[in-house]
Amino acid sequence: MSAKGILWAERKKYIKKDINSPNNLQFDELCYLAEIVGFVMRKRKRKGSSHKIYKHPELGGMMNFQKGKTGKAIPYQQLLDFIETNKLINESME
Repeated sequence: MSAKGILWAERKKYIKKDINSPNNLQFDELCYLAEIVGFVMRKRKRKGSSHKIYKHPELGGMMNFQKGKTGKAIPYQQLLDFIETNKLINESME
């Protein structure tokens, strides 16, 4: 399921959960959050890699995400900091 296909209410649910408890993020939820705020996944060069690289086409940020052994995302404060710094989420969305 692509983030573009998630209804806005669903997006707000993901955003609120991810911001309030970033250490409990599942890898797929981290990827959804990145897509919701405008990041686009770059094509993978190697199959089977646990890494996904995302780039923000308008703001130029790049994120490299890695799936942890338990299926959780390795903590990515950098994405939350990028969202806050660039004001990609306002309080009405939460």
